[in-house]
Amino acid sequence: MRIFANRNMILIHARRDSIQEKVIVDFVNRHFKYKVQGESGIFIHHCNEEVNSKNRFFHWLYWSYQQMHGKEPNDLREEIESKPQRPIKIKWIEKANIITNVPISIEVINKIYVKFAFKQENATTYMHNFLRAYFRTHIISLAGDRDHYLVKVDSEAVKEKLLILLKRTRIMQYHVSFMYNRQHISQLLASNNYFESQKESEQSKIEKAYKLLNVSPKEELSEIKKRCKKLLHKYHPDRVFNQGQEIIDKYTLTFQSIQAAFETIQTDKNAQTTLRAS
Repeated sequence: MRIFANRNMILIHARRDSIQEKVIVDFVNRHFKYKVQGESGIFIHHCNEEVNSKNRFFHWLYWSYQQMHGKEPNDLREEIESKPQRPIKIKWIEKANIITNVPISIEVINKIYVKFAFKQENATTYMHNFLRAYFRTHIISLAGDRDHYLVKVDSEAVKEKLLILLKRTRIMQYHVSFMYNRQHISQLLASNNYFESQKESEQSKIEKAYKLLNVSPKEELSEIKKRCKKLLHKYHPDRVFNQGQEIIDKYTLTFQSIQAAFETIQTDKNAQTTLRAS
């Protein structure tokens, strides 16, 4: 991420569809009235008319600058204020010696909520924004205590996002360490159909299986098996063993879904054969 700033405007460049962009968009939408979002960044203008919002943003910027460069925030403040018409370019550098550790505790509550609590006061505005942007409509800020959040884990999609997050050890320029009861989290993530209002019908399960493999119910099982083998080869986790845990997990889930889909189709085909024979 790159930031160009002076007294009157802020221009932010973040990689498209990245976590950084989502966090910045969320921050800007909540704190700034005058903004323009383009393909390559966000331009915030007329900052002098939004003094409180600008000060909040620059407080975060100055603090981050100090953490990354080991310099006093006033150095950056003076540089920006001394050149009101000339943008100052700041590169967000990611190096091990400038990353701050942020410990976060997680507690399972009432089998459906998980509580995130920051264990230190300087958890940074960015980390708060990250959590709110990551879970979006499923996160609740507890009244009177900004350092605690509840996340409503009410769908398989949210469980998957939580599982991916727990495996992360670094978010942008910060090391993160999640502290939680592994048994409680495992029970939450492994709960089968806990959030479904009604059990999925067998026919719906069969239709989804055919759709996942992109085959027709009229095709022979032998042809479907060939299609399945190709997909299993394409999405085998070993093909991406060196591309990071997030991608490996994604391939693993897809691989398992393909296997389950074929088993469902095979059972359906066998049932049809038995029915015709009778």
